[in-house]
Amino acid sequence: MLNSERFLVAINQMQKYMEEQLGTDRHLSFYQLIDLCKKKNPIIREYEQDLKEYAELRNAIVHERVKPGMVIAEPHDSVVQQMEFILHELTQPERVIPRYKRRVFTYQMDEPLTHVLGVIKRYSYTQFPIYNGNGKKFIGLLTHHGIAEWLAHHQDLDLITLNTVRVRDVLAHERTEKNYAVISAQATIYDARDIFIQHLEKGVHRLDAILITEQGRMDEPLLGLITPIDVIKMFSKNGNGENG
Repeated sequence: MLNSERFLVAINQMQKYMEEQLGTDRHLSFYQLIDLCKKKNPIIREYEQDLKEYAELRNAIVHERVKPGMVIAEPHDSVVQQMEFILHELTQPERVIPRYKRRVFTYQMDEPLTHVLGVIKRYSYTQFPIYNGNGKKFIGLLTHHGIAEWLAHHQDLDLITLNTVRVRDVLAHERTEKNYAVISAQATIYDARDIFIQHLEKGVHRLDAILITEQGRMDEPLLGLITPIDVIKMFSKNGNGENG
């Protein structure tokens, strides 16, 4: 199959996908579909410029034939491969589960802080969901930032006193109670990255982790979490781990 044929097949499938996502049977241009879909779809936003350039290329292929059976522009291999890659990302995006399914260390409000410190020392994890009522009610996310804040206010503690400190005492030193977000297991890795980006752009508060549950509700068991470090690695081949 010629590159032009592969390209047209992919971009036509892309157009059909966007029309289905919008639920429209109106005749909209490829540009219009992109502008409408990008409002809700982070993958379209990611590749917006590429897609608009490909729309121009399609117009050249379809409308500017020099003679029957001959196109004015035959796409380069890399262009066709990128177009097919974007189509694959849209139609078969990677989900946060199983990619970020991992063991998550959780604690009760009345547990000793030393339990958390032991895990930090052993595994270097820095985000810990905290519960109350035998693990049934999610209270908040304890992080190394909150622990550092607490330590800064208790520099004179001796080891004996440290053993009496509970998780609840330290959790109160987190700078914000909403230092986390929650998403469903069916969310894509693009959805997850978009959440971190939106928090950075709004500059409202630090987002230390995204927690993953089946339906995106905090009354469900945790399936995994995504950290800021995971976002940096998100599109690399080495994006696996546990509490980051």
